[in-house]
Amino acid sequence: VCDAHGGMLQAIAARWPHLNPKLRTVIYPVDTDVFCPGAGPADPSYILLTARIRDPRKNVHLLLRAFARVRDEFPQVRLVVAGDEPLPSTRTLAAELRLDDAVVFAGYVPADEFVRLYQQATLFVFSSLQEGLGISVLDAMACGLPVVCTRCGGPEGIVQDGVSGLLTPNGDADALAQAILELLRDTGRMRTMGAAGREYAVRHFAREKVEGQLHAAFTEVFGDLF
Repeated sequence: VCDAHGGMLQAIAARWPHLNPKLRTVIYPVDTDVFCPGAGPADPSYILLTARIRDPRKNVHLLLRAFARVRDEFPQVRLVVAGDEPLPSTRTLAAELRLDDAVVFAGYVPADEFVRLYQQATLFVFSSLQEGLGISVLDAMACGLPVVCTRCGGPEGIVQDGVSGLLTPNGDADALAQAILELLRDTGRMRTMGAAGREYAVRHFAREKVEGQLHAAFTEVFGDLF
């Protein structure tokens, strides 16, 4: 079972208790040779979100509202959003918040440039309402980025709160802004968190690690037939 934080396994075990000893958690793999730290943040620095932002579950409007608060203290910081072209309502909100000059809606980005977006960012922020995992969070951690995520399901199982990033209450723009500000005020802490996230990603999410877990699970089930 692919399950980021054990919730699915708990639900299965509650419904079919006899299966509990046979359940295993395997996280989605990351190519940690491709998604790896680069030269470091660009100048001027930017906060990054990569997501299918036309999906309302990604809750990009929450991030915009939080970012508006961040800009009051750090007017030089930009927000880069990549993955989808924004909905008209998203552009309208950015304009209403006077963020037109501060937010870059990058849309679809080719693979090589996509990795560089992570490598040159200062901080990755994930504002979703609901996530089964959060693959972009894994990519960010593999690139050595500290992360700020809402407690929306998946991130709770992959982000070590206070170690590789910060977790905030779901749907709370003030809390999200405060977590971002807390890290932007302490660049040393961000570097330490980024390094911890990278180490954790390599140890738990690297492709060879996940392949080994899957192979062990299939061998356990099928024995000599596998």
